[in-house]
Amino acid sequence: MARKRTPIPSNDIPLTDSNKVDRNTERHFVTALGRGLKVLACFRHGDILLSNNDISERCNLPRSTVSRLTYTLMRLGYLYYVESKGKYRLGAAVITLGTTMLSSLTIRSIAKPYMQELSDMSKASVGLGIADHRSALYLEYCTPADGSVLPTRLGTRISIINSAMGRALLAASSERDREAIFYDIRRRDEIEWPEIYDGIKKAIHEHETTGCCTSFQDWQQDVNAIAAGFNPGEGLPVMSINVAGPAKMVGRELLLGEVKKKLLGIVQLLKNSQTIEGGNYDRKVRH
Repeated sequence: MARKRTPIPSNDIPLTDSNKVDRNTERHFVTALGRGLKVLACFRHGDILLSNNDISERCNLPRSTVSRLTYTLMRLGYLYYVESKGKYRLGAAVITLGTTMLSSLTIRSIAKPYMQELSDMSKASVGLGIADHRSALYLEYCTPADGSVLPTRLGTRISIINSAMGRALLAASSERDREAIFYDIRRRDEIEWPEIYDGIKKAIHEHETTGCCTSFQDWQQDVNAIAAGFNPGEGLPVMSINVAGPAKMVGRELLLGEVKKKLLGIVQLLKNSQTIEGGNYDRKVRH
């Protein structure tokens, strides 16, 4: 019997308690653990120190709860308390955990040489990313060897709504995962949600019909980009590869022509890492 599909919500159907994805109601969800991880996740790029008050506001948790969580995380090495400032910074255990996670993603090392080749050819940046709540998160990043494009740090977040990478991630995600992201976005921006959702629907349709999502000066006024999302399998999250650059240097024609062709070839091979390791890239993508 076919499994029933969860429909994508329309603009006139609110995400009510009956159809939203609410992890807190799941039987196996450990609330205390979820809150602790939420505390760690509230540290953003550029943040060095956060107080309990800062964390309380960002996580929407009582300060007393945050105090217990930060103390526990400090004892475990995930936070470090700077006594002179009365604030916390991320501890060494977080770095170890993140480094271990990245090193375990062999798909990064498989993809990187092909991403670098595409970057050199297009004179644009090429990134590999995953969805993280309302953001797309860079796991790997390549820039042209001639230094014409400044690099972006791994772990940098970009908009999942307006960026080509983010749109491709949404398009390639399961309907259940999309629903969770939709709920999170709508909860934070109820007024703009109808317009946001219309844009997402168009992006999903574009990806279904062309294999890619584009963003021509939508995310940033001077940036053009194209991206393709895919499911790498093996229990890995949905991923996306994007090609982006200044609009005056990386035009629509370039992205929709040779760049798109090579991008789709790389993505197809990344769906099966054994194909790449077997050396079939030259035959299937370059020729």
